[in-house]
This record gives sequence, C-alpha cells and structure tokens, in this order.
Amino acid sequence: MTPDVTLTLSQARRVLGALFDSQAHVGQGVMLWGPPGVGKTSLVHRLASERGWPVYEIRLTTVSPADLMGLPVLRDGRTEFARPTLLPAEDAGDCVLFLDEITAAPAAVQVLAFGLLTERRAGPHRLPQSVRIVAAGNRMSDKSVAHRMPTALMNRLVHLHVWPDVQEWIEYVERLGDMHVDVKKYLLQFPNRLMGEPSDTTPFASPRSWHNLCRALRALEAQGITAEDKLARAVMNGIVGPAAAAEFIEFRRSFGRIPDARAILAGELDPNEVELPSDPDRMSVFVASLVEVAKEADSVENFLRVVRRLPRHFAVQALRDLSRDKPARKKLRSSPLWPALFDELREALAAAEEAAL
Repeated sequence: MTPDVTLTLSQARRVLGALFDSQAHVGQGVMLWGPPGVGKTSLVHRLASERGWPVYEIRLTTVSPADLMGLPVLRDGRTEFARPTLLPAEDAGDCVLFLDEITAAPAAVQVLAFGLLTERRAGPHRLPQSVRIVAAGNRMSDKSVAHRMPTALMNRLVHLHVWPDVQEWIEYVERLGDMHVDVKKYLLQFPNRLMGEPSDTTPFASPRSWHNLCRALRALEAQGITAEDKLARAVMNGIVGPAAAAEFIEFRRSFGRIPDARAILAGELDPNEVELPSDPDRMSVFVASLVEVAKEADSVENFLRVVRRLPRHFAVQALRDLSRDKPARKKLRSSPLWPALFDELREALAAAEEAAL
C-alpha cells in the first residue's frame, strides 16, 4: 500500500486524538501503517496515557483464536465461551484496544481481529462504545511478514500512514533522558538516516534502533568502553546494522577535531581561546553539540562566551536553539553576559524569528 500522504508521529497523534475524542467517530477502527521501529506502538500508548485511559494491547502474532474467543465452559447444560481477559470488560470505561501486528497475524487470528474492527465483537464477546480500537501493522514493502488486507476491511477503517521526523524523535528521546550527543549530532547532519531500509536478514536503522543505540553507548561509556572500541563496534553492528554503524563511526572520526563542548562549558577549555571549526559543516555540528551540553549545564556563561566568537548566523542559531528549552532559556536571561550579547545580536535574532513565521 503506497500512501499519498504521510504523517509525522506528532501529526498522527493529533489526528488520532481528535478521532478518539469525537463522539461521532466512536466505533470506527483506525489503522496505523508504517515500517518496523517507527514508533506506532509508543504513539498509541502515549495518546492513551495523556487521557488517563488504559491500553489493552494484543500482539496478534503471539495469540491463538482461543485467546480472543475465550475457552469453552459448560453453563446450564450449554457450552459458552468465557470472556477472555485480553479484551476490555463489557462495562469498561474509556480505554484503547490496540491490535498490534495485524498484517502479520495468522489467518485464523486475523478473522477475529477483523471482527473486532468492523463489528466490535469477537465471537459472542461485544465491545462497549467506550472502547477505541486501533490496529497497527507493516506494509508489504517493509520486508516484514505482512499479508494483504482484504478490501472489505480496508474500506471500513481510517488509514493513517506514519513516518519519523528527526526533530520530533530527538525531543522524545531527550525527554526520556536517553539521548547520546554523538547520535544526535549525526542524525541532525544526516536526518534521512533516521529510518533506514528495512531488512529481513540484518539489523537496520530505525527510530527504535537509534534509541537503543543511545542507551547502549551510554552504558558502554559508563564502563569505560568508547565508541571507537572494537566491542562497541560489535554492539553498533548488532543494533543499527553494519552499514549504518560504519557510517556513524566514520562521521565521528571525520568530525573528531570538533572541540569538546562539555570541556568548554566545564571550564576545562578556555572558551575565549579554544580553536573553533573553520568549515560550515563542522561548525554546524559543533553548535548542535554546544546547545545539547548547555541544556544540562548549571551555568551558561561559558556557552555565551563561545557564542560571541561564532559567525553571526551560527550565534543566532545557537541562541534560538537553546532558548527552545524552557529551563535553559531562564538561565540565559539571568546571565550577566546576556544583555550585552542580546544587544549585539538583537536585529539578527528578530530577523530569524520573522523568517521562521
């Protein structure tokens, strides 16, 4: 299925939230399409969490028809099917039933899942109107196990196609406290590397695997194992795949002469004397690193000292990027170095804000 329009995760979240909250829409199923690791599952869970709703998640590749139909029991001489705990209760309040990996499920399970999506029932078990139903799956082009969706079902669902956005992904991983500055620098420089070509034979780059790599690199570095170490290389190959790992390592090597932003802000390198990158590409990466470190720093004085030495457009970029972080913006405004720098760059900052509108 080739989409005409794709949505970022935040856009899909907004649309799906509107559908969830619309009483006119309650009862119609939604299908999320996207490659493996793009963030479909986390999108559903985050949306439900924002509303305080529980999520009944069923990974359809791991269940049997009996898990959805329930086991037969004898009552008053008649055979009935006990309601399975995987489904919301008949008197459930607002909640989400999430049918994950629907396109990869066995045929017998798909039949029951289709019944939940189109008729809001699995055998004798009906769902109350308080239940919002969302399904998710991979496309046949994603080199993942996927079966073609029947046209009758296709015509009964709202289909949303999602694709990752680098800036949204960075904000999400930073909010979780998992970001690794080198991964951020790399993906800011090469945003199209966030989602690689899915492979059914080797690991591949995706928002999920880059997130896993951030956590792995932080864990290795805590044990004194740097990204250049052979052990780290093996881990990177096993998370984002050999091709993405090799390019990431080469990026680190090529940009290795960029000043250490952490050392500058900590005062270990003199912000007034440190040699700054001369070419625009390295300068762009340096500014991204400087901003990232400044968000976590107790003081922004050394950050501002370096910014005063940057070419004007990079200085404006650094200040605008850091100002998007509310705690860091407060530190900027309270610094004794801020008024003079702001006066110096006032017109350039205003022009940049106007251009962004």
